[in-house]
Amino acid sequence: MLPHPYGISRNVNQIKKMKTKTKRIRVGKKQQKINNLKKGAPGVPTNTCPYIDHVIAMVEELRDMHDEYHEKGVQVPMFDRKVDLIKEHLEFVRTSNETLRDNSLYWYNSLKKEV
Repeated sequence: MLPHPYGISRNVNQIKKMKTKTKRIRVGKKQQKINNLKKGAPGVPTNTCPYIDHVIAMVEELRDMHDEYHEKGVQVPMFDRKVDLIKEHLEFVRTSNETLRDNSLYWYNSLKKEV
């Protein structure tokens, strides 16, 4: 037991519990506010740079294939499929970037309200 300046006796465990409760309340309110903001946030897309790199590599392949086969007078059956795949990848990048913009606007507006 530790002597209290006003004659109230408290043991060490009681004092530790009191300090812990006080800290949790302060941190808890801030954390709760952050958690509430996170609940309404749009998702964050994955890194789109590998998709962009993949598209660039496919375009280079297409250019090389076209040059080689054009010289030989041969039709390239996979050409149209590669073009479609490039379009799909670019649409994914477009959607991901739009999600990033929406996410940024959400956080800006949410935090603007809090300030």
